Amino acid sequence: MMLAACERVVGISVDPGPELLAVEARLEAVREAPAMSRQVFVLSTTAPYFRNEALPPARGATVRVRDERGRTVLFRESATRPGHYETDSLIARAGGVYTLQIEWRGDRYEGTDSLPRVIVPIDTLYFAPRPRANPSVDGVRATIALRDPLGPNFYAWDQVVDGVRLLSPDTTFRQRVIISDEFIEGVRTGELQPYELRRVNPGQMVTVRQLALSRQTFRYLTALNEQMLGDGSPFSAPPANFRGNVANLTRPDVAAVGTFMAVGISERSARVP
Repeated sequence: MMLAACERVVGISVDPGPELLAVEARLEAVREAPAMSRQVFVLSTTAPYFRNEALPPARGATVRVRDERGRTVLFRESATRPGHYETDSLIARAGGVYTLQIEWRGDRYEGTDSLPRVIVPIDTLYFAPRPRANPSVDGVRATIALRDPLGPNFYAWDQVVDGVRLLSPDTTFRQRVIISDEFIEGVRTGELQPYELRRVNPGQMVTVRQLALSRQTFRYLTALNEQMLGDGSPFSAPPANFRGNVANLTRPDVAAVGTFMAVGISERSARVP
């Protein structure tokens, strides 16, 4: 008995929707470099879903940041990197409240975030196997120690190995490592492995950056994680468009995507022995 089958290619037309402003704006205060003033924001535009290219840069915007004291700093667009807006005149400080203001294509956008009052330091960076794992097989992970202060605190971590950031649009590892201090409040923890699933190898240079977040930013990144991890199962978060904190004041129904965050950073670097 012979079976035959045929295939038909079905083309799906996807409405690209309106072109929206996409905001990647992270204002940083680095504990180990309190005089750091180099700040860079990236503005781009949304693109059709099946376009396999970098997002088009949003050129020609006017970008400013105002603090709670009324001081305003202008970010200028880079001459060599379109869509990158930079300044060397803004030193972010713990406890500051900052408002991002953007004017682009006739619309005015605005978003506000508060930089946490305490930038918790990484006390130690060292390398250890995962708990209950065989180090000869499983290798070691970047491990940190810190003391969480009293009060609500929210954290995220970045890890850079030999100059390459683990979390990026070009990797399969896209989940932000974020926690609240619900289970470590007011205590010292000495065996925290933010990227416990990523082994590091002898000779590699590792940098761990610990980000102190506002409650607003923590909630945004939590929602983003839920969307990234959704697998369509009954227990995953349903797909949804969720807004960041950058509102369109001119046309409220046409919001920007992305978010503006103000974070405090502590970082440590070490070479894997």
